[in-house]
Amino acid sequence: LDGSCSSDTDGDSLSYTWSFASRPVSSSATLSNSTSESPSFVADVVGDYVLSLTVNDSDLDSVVDEITITVATSVGGIISSNTTWNLINSPYLITSKVQIAHGITLQIDEGVKVIGNDGDIQVFGILNAIGSINAKIKFDNVNIVPGNGPTNEWLTINIDYAEVNSGSIYYPTGNAVYGSLSLRNSILL
Repeated sequence: LDGSCSSDTDGDSLSYTWSFASRPVSSSATLSNSTSESPSFVADVVGDYVLSLTVNDSDLDSVVDEITITVATSVGGIISSNTTWNLINSPYLITSKVQIAHGITLQIDEGVKVIGNDGDIQVFGILNAIGSINAKIKFDNVNIVPGNGPTNEWLTINIDYAEVNSGSIYYPTGNAVYGSLSLRNSILL
């Protein structure tokens, strides 16, 4: 955190007040020095940490400035056993291509956020991303792509109550792909 770009038109010395505007429910993170120009904290759980800064020149408080720091669970590589991405460890950040092996299921629970940075979830097995009307799954800049394999190794992609922001779902690969796609109650942006 850094408040050093703050200034006063009269050149008065400044004081700083940092605080958590919000943090994950189970977090007990604290600021190293909430009145320092550049305090720090250690994120103790995944989620969004929103910090606010108010600067004072001994006469007036500044407008509150906020910054959001997102701490995510890194995912990548081959998923070779049935796996669930749950809300407790959300958001999930794709750091390298995720491949769901044939015969394996990746379950993404309702309310989970997946951040792709244009990364892929390649499905050879089963992807079940089933949200709810009140807790949609959010895919940000994620490409969900079919894997190609033998005709007897069908893939399955089930997406329900999801919000897909950028990225893609099932774009053409140029190869024969065998499987099914079910996309329901979802928003593609």
